[in-house]
Amino acid sequence: MNTADLDMWERVRRYAVPRSMIERAAERRAAGDWRGACEAAGIRVHLRLGRIRRNHGREIAEAVEEDLLHLVPDLVRWHLPRRRTAGRYGGRGLVDPYHQLALAAYPQDGARKSLWLSAPRPPRESWRLTLAFGGGVTNRDWSGLRCLWDDRRTAGLLALEGGRDRAPFFEPDGRVRDAGLLPRGDPGPADPAARAEWITLLQEQGRLDEAATAVAGLAGILAADVATAKGWFRAVPWAAHKLGPALVRLLEAEPSGRLRLGYSTDHHGPTVSLAEDGGLRFAEYDRRTPEVATAWWHASPDLALVRAGRLTPEDLHPLVSRTLFPARAVPEGPTGPRPPRPPVPAKIRCRGETHEVWFENGELRTPGHTAQERQREDALAAFGGTVTGCFAVPRVWDDVRNPVPRELQEQCEELFSRMEHGDAEGVLRMLELGHDPAARYAPPHVPHGEAPSGMYPRRANPFLPAPVPYRHLALADLLPMHLALHKWPPSFRPLAAALGVRPPLVRGPQGAGVRGQDGGGSSG
Repeated sequence: MNTADLDMWERVRRYAVPRSMIERAAERRAAGDWRGACEAAGIRVHLRLGRIRRNHGREIAEAVEEDLLHLVPDLVRWHLPRRRTAGRYGGRGLVDPYHQLALAAYPQDGARKSLWLSAPRPPRESWRLTLAFGGGVTNRDWSGLRCLWDDRRTAGLLALEGGRDRAPFFEPDGRVRDAGLLPRGDPGPADPAARAEWITLLQEQGRLDEAATAVAGLAGILAADVATAKGWFRAVPWAAHKLGPALVRLLEAEPSGRLRLGYSTDHHGPTVSLAEDGGLRFAEYDRRTPEVATAWWHASPDLALVRAGRLTPEDLHPLVSRTLFPARAVPEGPTGPRPPRPPVPAKIRCRGETHEVWFENGELRTPGHTAQERQREDALAAFGGTVTGCFAVPRVWDDVRNPVPRELQEQCEELFSRMEHGDAEGVLRMLELGHDPAARYAPPHVPHGEAPSGMYPRRANPFLPAPVPYRHLALADLLPMHLALHKWPPSFRPLAAALGVRPPLVRGPQGAGVRGQDGGGSSG
């Protein structure tokens, strides 16, 4: 997994599923309230068990209800496919807006009904999901991946990632395995974690052909005369030790005998079928072919981030951490993604000394200077002079076209990342801790220094409608703090009320979601 992928997944793991969401959903599940757990995880429920019972019989209704009681909605959100490429909806790790996941299947009279989850298409809230039941078309099948959402099957995640008693590259207690203990040759199938390590090391060294040859069915895939296959295998973070066995198993169960590889809507992969010799045959992309779920072949973001030292096992979802590191001692306090912290001071070189500036009560504090010094610097700036050191920080902070100290930039990115992923509680907590409520952040597709002058006004309130110059971006409904959203999320209305501002009027229906054939209200 390259640096760009690690950056994206670190942002997702830190902000997409906040600790408060995990704790509230767990509390509702413990009380047997699966609807409340879904609401806590930002999932609308559009199904009625009573209607399912009338339309499909008692047996299917009971099976659906049993699965709903064991559904971990925050764990589903944790494992959701994410947009990878840069652009208006990508690069930030937002939920892939075009997926529909079949969580469980219920055959009936030759037909297949599914419990499925969908994400809305832009410009609706990209983080709000819909849970429904019916016979609609789904483009990813998770019915064989219950370890990603069913609390009875979470132990299967370790095997999915190539482990048995421990995860690849880790000791059972979560410590990164010493490099001297990693295999230098093929250890054979007796130790699946060691074999996954060996194959992964071959991939990381750029020896892709050797890594593919070591896996049954993948020999010669990079030499195949299929353009989409060559491009896909070199562009996406695939794990050879997962992909080969999964493809063979899935193809044997697929009635059409054909599947295709993909990665969200960003990378169209090849179509795959079984050859007569038991290997895999690749053909060009065919959109009519069912797509293989990302989890079957994607390198584990959780293991990659912990191995790189970017996260600790305690930063992961508690169910994921306990599964991947079974011998790790249970911590005394709460675990999961870290909540917002007070503003961190930024160190500034000022007149040959190192000073600190920080946010307090929403304003930048620059101690260490007298009122007379501030007046002198203000006068210097008024006459066109160059302001440096501590006195320059508030000026560059007010204009997103200028670079700011790294510590302040990171805090600004956290504020916007929490906003983008729908964490209203986390955003409000950051503002309560003293972060700037009028922070500005340049869109990722308009780099610093390339925006027309005047496009970003100084100190504009982030909750008010965008000024006219913003329309140069051709995003008429965009708000300064909603660079990844085109709609005011309902969960942010209490936040706006707390700040004494009014949500702007925007186009589009109120949070419309995709309804299943047995959708409806909340009665069960």
